[in-house]
Amino acid sequence: MSPTAISQETSLQIKVCRVLCIFFMMYVHVKPQLDTCADSMDGTLTLISFILVDLFGRASVPALSVISGFLVVSSLLKSGLAKLAQERLLTLIVPMAFWNLTVIALTLAAVLALGQKSQLMDELSGQGLTQLLIFKVLAINNAGAIVPLNFLRDVFVCALLSPVLLWGSRRFGWAALVAVWLGGLFVGFAPVVYRPHVLMFFSLGVFIAERGWRLDPPPWLLILLASLFVGFEWARHLDLLSSAPTFWEPWHQVVRRAALSGLFISISLRLARAPLADRLVRIEPAIYFIFLAHEFFFRIFWGVWSRAFGSDLGFPYHLFFIANPIIWMLLGVQLNRLIDGAPRWAQMVVRGKHRRQPKKLVAPRPEPQPLG
Repeated sequence: MSPTAISQETSLQIKVCRVLCIFFMMYVHVKPQLDTCADSMDGTLTLISFILVDLFGRASVPALSVISGFLVVSSLLKSGLAKLAQERLLTLIVPMAFWNLTVIALTLAAVLALGQKSQLMDELSGQGLTQLLIFKVLAINNAGAIVPLNFLRDVFVCALLSPVLLWGSRRFGWAALVAVWLGGLFVGFAPVVYRPHVLMFFSLGVFIAERGWRLDPPPWLLILLASLFVGFEWARHLDLLSSAPTFWEPWHQVVRRAALSGLFISISLRLARAPLADRLVRIEPAIYFIFLAHEFFFRIFWGVWSRAFGSDLGFPYHLFFIANPIIWMLLGVQLNRLIDGAPRWAQMVVRGKHRRQPKKLVAPRPEPQPLG
């Protein structure tokens, strides 16, 4: 496969992977975000959180980063950097800014109407209009109003760096990829890219596409990564890594992300060949909008739930937690269809892409017949 050619099967695989990744990623952000509430969870919720948040949820960003890097190569070679930057600005930054503003407005309304305290409002206090625009709306410093959407800021910067990554892959091969990964592990890329693993896995996607390889990790690699992942988890459980946590923890995190994202990508390829793919692909046109808007609606869901049932994380919160992404995905698909009828500019602002409504076929009127 050439660097510019993406097969129909790979295209289908990417669509399936996007749906799976964003679905499980949403569990990380269900309110009140369980990774901040470990002391308040019972054993059942702790297990649910480990599976849906720590394993599947956190595997999503690396897998999506690989896909973004993989796709950027063909876009860069076909359109050039200027066109690529313009397209990514419209699809990533514009809708990110819109939803950041929307959440700021929602939070302000909740504070004024209900008198609720808000961490976001505390962060906004004392900021001028320029600071608000730069930091909370455009997320220049990785501190946007919607934390999950900061990922889009990093992907946009990665896209701008893609010519350098592609040149490095062609000129130095594996050495360039290893250099990026070692830099991410031990140095970091802030303030250029705030999440180092985004650039690390993005560069991997670029490397795979430049080589003309398929998105299909070989079984031996998956087994190796899974073995390393289990080994790290077991060593952590036995407290064997505490002697040098600053050295071992970055390796632990990158092995975990590599193993689980590789598994996601591999499963997506198998699902793309299965009958279930048709159902998942029907969701894919709405999945980016679902990602953009999920934090906004999760805040509303949590506001309604906490006022009706309180903030306790005991049962039946377990059902609320599991149901949140499912309900929002079903609702988001329907809302996305409504947005299809909006003007082009509105579609671009809300979801970063526009889709033309199919023209309705109107039966031709019969020719008037002459009298007599």
